[in-house]
Amino acid sequence: MKSNRLFLITVIFLSLMCGLSSCGKKKEDIDKKKKNEEKNEKKSYPSGNLAFYEIENKDVNKIELPKILKEISGIIITDDGRMFGHYDELGAVFEIDTENGEIKKTFYLKDKPEKDFEDIAYANGLFYMVTSKGDIYEFKEGNEQEEVDFTEYKTKLNTANDIEGITYDPETNSFIIACKGMGTENVFDKEKGFFKFDLNTKTLDMTPKFLINFENFKKDFNPSGIRLNPATNTYFVISSTGNAIAELSKNGEVLGFKDLPGKVHSQPEGIAFDKEGNLYISNEGADGNGNFIKYLKKGS
Repeated sequence: MKSNRLFLITVIFLSLMCGLSSCGKKKEDIDKKKKNEEKNEKKSYPSGNLAFYEIENKDVNKIELPKILKEISGIIITDDGRMFGHYDELGAVFEIDTENGEIKKTFYLKDKPEKDFEDIAYANGLFYMVTSKGDIYEFKEGNEQEEVDFTEYKTKLNTANDIEGITYDPETNSFIIACKGMGTENVFDKEKGFFKFDLNTKTLDMTPKFLINFENFKKDFNPSGIRLNPATNTYFVISSTGNAIAELSKNGEVLGFKDLPGKVHSQPEGIAFDKEGNLYISNEGADGNGNFIKYLKKGS
């Protein structure tokens, strides 16, 4: 009897252990399945017109820039196909050879103001640069080593908005300004604000043109550059934190979203398009010189 009782207790114990093991494995399988679903859901971004560019390609041709452009910020391509760029902290503009990255000429704003310049734009034959606090500088193109006069337009934005991008929209003759920080006075982190600066009146509408919460796509997406793509008539926005790129409609709808390979883009700060819709992204040099990548538009 005693041996039968011992045998019965052993069987019950083993059954319980198997059950617990099975439950544990089942829970582990459920958790694993949930994580995979979340991962797949996170990566199943809309592609929009980003599908025309092989952004996921890690084997691309990097055009290295001279040492002086290690901290390149914004880039722009003018109507005649020339690239211009600048870096933070000084009112200097560089014409850059798109084939080899060499500097073709350098000119300056008068008295070389030391400001936190974040992006550059081109409209109606003039250049514009925006500071992190939202001030806009308007000036003409200069000759080699020339200092050019400028007009400064103050806005009611400030350093808390942390302006990082400006792009021209010819349909409305206005700029769209992208905030890395506060979207409005009351919202700091969740929604990023995009404001309209009217070139006819030289005034900024303090009501955001649109607000976007990028956390639906990536938690640490903070705009570091914006450019209107002439081939699609949509805005492309890059983020150096999180290494990603988004496409927006004129109304602020997210049409596409992609990760930028960290191997290629160490710190994406500038974005530009040529007339054919080819995409250029400039990167600050983390451990070396700054550079830019050219992505050909498929079918162009």
